[in-house]
Order: sequence, then structure tokens, then C-alpha cells
Amino acid sequence: MPRAEHDHDSEPRPAPPGSRQHARNAAERLSAALRARGLACTVQRRAVFECLSAHDDHPTAEIVHAEVNARLGGISRPTVYRVLDTLAELGLVRRVEHPGSAARFDARTDHHNHLICVDCGAVADFECSHDDAVSLPNVAECGFEVHDFSVHFTGRCARCAADAPGHDPRTPPPASDSSDSSDTSDSSELQSPV
Repeated sequence: MPRAEHDHDSEPRPAPPGSRQHARNAAERLSAALRARGLACTVQRRAVFECLSAHDDHPTAEIVHAEVNARLGGISRPTVYRVLDTLAELGLVRRVEHPGSAARFDARTDHHNHLICVDCGAVADFECSHDDAVSLPNVAECGFEVHDFSVHFTGRCARCAADAPGHDPRTPPPASDSSDSSDTSDSSELQSPV
């Protein structure tokens, strides 16, 4: 499923996260999306969306609840879950799920992939130029329509790798090298389209 080509030179650059302009843009997007669906822009919805917009580490609903509750006080977990569901339904946030872990939420809704630490559960965004080379199976025969896809890479984050038994903290983790003969994974699928 190739992505559309964009003329990046003609598009305005997004405001950096944490800036006033970024917060204004996020608030405007939220208000417009809620208005379009006939929903009110409540304090709770705005607080949850602002919390997610300030994160790049894909917080869980529990983390969002703790942060919003500390800010507003008195917001219930069910309210936070309902707001998160509404924001995901509106396409303002993405639910990031992988087996064995709580759902996390991402205010970044463009197509991108994730690195997932198998030890601590951390999730980080990862750009992969090979997305366009992924061949999707012909699922139309089954009556299935693909809307999107994502790739999750699992492994250890730098912090957990450094804490792993046998790791010498004075030595950085080895860089990935495709010529390393000890790597038994077949990386050719990622390097060239099938």
C-alpha cells in the first residue's frame, strides 16, 4: 500500500512539540474534529488530548489518567477511557497495541512504525523507508479491505540492553551490521521488495 507522494517543500513545517504553536494547532484540530461530529469540546477531552500531544512515549490509559487527574482532579478512569476511545474514533490519536501489553496511545497519526522493548515495554517511533516495499497479500478474495498496516520491531531499548546480564556498561551496544554472520535473521526482506 504505497503512501502518497508529497511535495514537502510546499508544506508548512509542523510546530515542535511543547511549543505554544504546537499546543494551539492541537487545540484547533481537536475543536474542529469534535464540532464536525457534533460533540462538545469539554475540559476533560481537551486535557486528555493535550496530555497525549505532549508525549512522544505512547502512554497507557493509566498514565494519561494519572497525569490528567493530577492536573484537573476528580476525573475518573472510565471518563479517560471513553475520551481516549472518542479521540481514536475521530482519528486524532492512534491506539498502539501489541500482544502481552496494555494499549498505548499516540497523538502522532501519520504512518510510522514502532520499536517495542520486550523488557520494560517502552514504545518509540521509528521511521522505516521500506514501508513502500511491503507486499500486501491479495485479501480481496476473502472480502477483506485493508485500511492501514503497521510494523512493530521488538527487542531491547538501550537502557534495558545496558542492564542485561553480561553487558559491560563501558561498552555501547553493538551497531547493527548486515554483514555480521552471527545474525541469523533474514534481513533481505527488509532490504528489497519481494
